[in-house]
Amino acid sequence: MTRTLMGSDPSYTNETIMRTALTVLLFCLSGVAASANDQTCSDFMKSKRWDDGFLTCASEAEAGDTFSRRAIGLIYLRGLGSRDVDYVLAANNLLQAARQNDTVSQFYLAILYSKGNGVPREYTFAHVWASIAAENGSKEGAELRDVLEKLLTSAEILASELLTRECIRSDFSNCIQR
Repeated sequence: MTRTLMGSDPSYTNETIMRTALTVLLFCLSGVAASANDQTCSDFMKSKRWDDGFLTCASEAEAGDTFSRRAIGLIYLRGLGSRDVDYVLAANNLLQAARQNDTVSQFYLAILYSKGNGVPREYTFAHVWASIAAENGSKEGAELRDVLEKLLTSAEILASELLTRECIRSDFSNCIQR
């Protein structure tokens, strides 16, 4: 059985990978440079030109840029531009950015787990990501962590704390695999 963050169904992960690969393939086949004006993903996000910047953000994200990976996640999370809301793609992209220690992505991943959007509803996992975001200085992460602690048993909080430590100790390579 394949064990993944998103659950034990390997088709879920394969579908997500295929959708991301298709986006990158379409970009490569289009022959489009980052943009005619050499604008970055950050430039497009600041100007709220979601559709114009999507391919630039996707290209930069595939090259390893954390901000761009988060931007793609937020575009799918909020359904910005002509993109429909897609919690699975949002979670996949935010997870990748969170594993690069992006505090904002860690916070949003905690929200997705707390609501069960794109990932299973798991308050323990939500607590892990909220705790990591809080440790990285996120006030919102600390507030969400405190709210989640009211929903968890003492044993679940202890399990979350152990998972949090293991996640950080492993430099995010052993985060919440089920």
